[in-house]
This record gives sequence, C-alpha cells and structure tokens, in this order.
Amino acid sequence: NFLNNINLVSDEYRFKGLTKIDPTNFKKLPNTSGGIESLIKLLPGISSNNELSNQYSVRGGSYDENLIYVNGIEVYKPFLVRNGEQEGLSFINSNMIASVEFSAGGFESKFGDKLSSVLNVEYKKPTRRNTMLSMSSLGLEMNSEGRTNNYLLSYLIGIRVRSNDFLFNSLDTKGDYRPLFKDFQTYFTYQIHPDLELSLLNYYSQNKYEFTPQTREAKFGMKNIMTNLGSMNAEI
Repeated sequence: NFLNNINLVSDEYRFKGLTKIDPTNFKKLPNTSGGIESLIKLLPGISSNNELSNQYSVRGGSYDENLIYVNGIEVYKPFLVRNGEQEGLSFINSNMIASVEFSAGGFESKFGDKLSSVLNVEYKKPTRRNTMLSMSSLGLEMNSEGRTNNYLLSYLIGIRVRSNDFLFNSLDTKGDYRPLFKDFQTYFTYQIHPDLELSLLNYYSQNKYEFTPQTREAKFGMKNIMTNLGSMNAEI
C-alpha cells in the first residue's frame, strides 16, 4: 500500500508554548477596534467585555497582565484612559506586520514575568517599494514601505486616522460625539554587517475624545404601567 498524502508538522512552536497566527486573516475579519487583538480574542481561554476595546483577559487574569513585544521591544500602554470609548488606537499597526506569535502561558523567560500571556509581533522587512491607501466610514490608513537599491536600508511608514462617531450614534445616550484617534509610526532598519543590524522604531499618537450629552432613553422590563388614584398597578 502507498500513502497518498503526507503532512509534515513542525513542533518548534509547540515546544516554545507559542501559537503562530497568520496576520493575513485580519483582513478577513471585520472589527470595530481596528487592531490585531481582534484575532487574539478568538483563541481559547481569551475573553473581552467590550468590542471597542483592544484589551483582553487570558484565563481569568487581569487586563494589565499581558505582555506585548514588537520587534523585541516591550510596549507599554499608559495612554489608555478607559476601555472602549476613550481607548484610542492599538499600538500595533496591522499593515506593518510580518508575523504574530501568542502564548497563553508557559512562554520563554526572555519575555518577562507577567502572569497571563505574551503577544510577540515582528514587523516586515520589505524587499520592494509599495504604497497602500485604505478608506472607510471609520477613517483612513496609509502605508508606505520599501528598500534602497543597495538593500542596506529598509523603511516602513504607517499613518492611521480613526473616528468612531458613526458607531456611537447608535447608543442610548444621544449627543455630540467627536472622537478622533491619530497615530504615526515608522520602522527603519540598516544592515551594518551581515550579522549586525541597526533598527529604529518611532511612534506618535494623539487620542482625543469629546462628547456633549443631550438626551438618554432608558427601557425597562415592564410592558405597561397604569396609575389610578395614588395606586400603581403594573402589568408585566
């Protein structure tokens, strides 16, 4: 008898305690947050209480117990004021990603001492020039990438502008919503030697959330309420 199909499976990531995620699936999954974290929330043991938030809880842990690394640099998020409405954009630009690895426990000691998880992201090293412009009702994204003719210097440039007022208009609280989130991110690499590389990651972000409430409509579980001579009869 002959075998028709043979599947070769590498155990490298299983031994490291990491799950490799295909970043191209992000384009196939519409989401409101605009971050790669929407893919993380679909993994087993991950939960989130707000679809507008990029934060997630792993195995019941706290939201601030998750490590994030971009090209070996730990990313801190002190600018996140509140989940959802005032949170702003995710640090990770999905258009600049080459690979994503995620571990919900048992990861290597080089990632630090957080208890819950680690998200390890590697940005691309482009081999040719390319420019991308994307627009939607929630904002716009523009990315430019390329490499010099001698292949020593490569660059990634990403600009994002996002506003969620289109989504907030459907909330119970009516008013003047003016959220505006902007960021500018660059990643440069220079090959000094075949075994030595110099890289620079730059990030600028501006998150503004302005809201003037006007009216709010609240609905209760009662079907009909009738008042007669100081007494109240409720029909449920």
